[in-house]
Amino acid sequence: MDVWAHDDRLFEIVSFYCLPDDAWQYELRGLSGAPGAGPFLAVVIPDATPDAGSFTPMPAEDVLVEVSHGVTPWPILCRFLALIGSSGDIVNQDGRGTSARDQGLSERVSPHGSTCFKIDHPNPGVAGSRIYTLRVVTPGVDRSDYVEVEVPDAHPAGGGPARDGIEGATFTAHGSWRVPWPVFRRFVDAVQAHAA
Repeated sequence: MDVWAHDDRLFEIVSFYCLPDDAWQYELRGLSGAPGAGPFLAVVIPDATPDAGSFTPMPAEDVLVEVSHGVTPWPILCRFLALIGSSGDIVNQDGRGTSARDQGLSERVSPHGSTCFKIDHPNPGVAGSRIYTLRVVTPGVDRSDYVEVEVPDAHPAGGGPARDGIEGATFTAHGSWRVPWPVFRRFVDAVQAHAA
């Protein structure tokens, strides 16, 4: 377990083997504010050999990211994902480490199995910011859950002081849902590349 601070907020990071799911799980939970107010993110990596003793991660295509209501500062999200990436637990089918940059970021609709996800970027936000969203767009699937990243403009139109840009961005989960790891990484990397 570890606790990270950002401005006046605290975030708990835990990793453990979850027996009911036969998976290794990394969790990020907000400690500031009302209990249960969020945010909550979990990366669930299924065990390919749950009865064999040591943990053997399934390929990245089988990894899920659980998101639940709340706001996470962009630097905390990136630090969390870097921690998971450095663990060696996210692997391609061939057993090598995976990078979302290997998958290309030009597609706005990303199919994963029978579900399609859409990345919208950027949309004008409030007071000189840009909004990037990720949502399910599969026909017949009626969901209002989505995630968004709001990036303040580094140099607001009409003047004003320079702002933090991508370092001042926030990641917000609306609702509670699961996103496949490759789709989630594609979204995060698309925002990073476009907004930096």
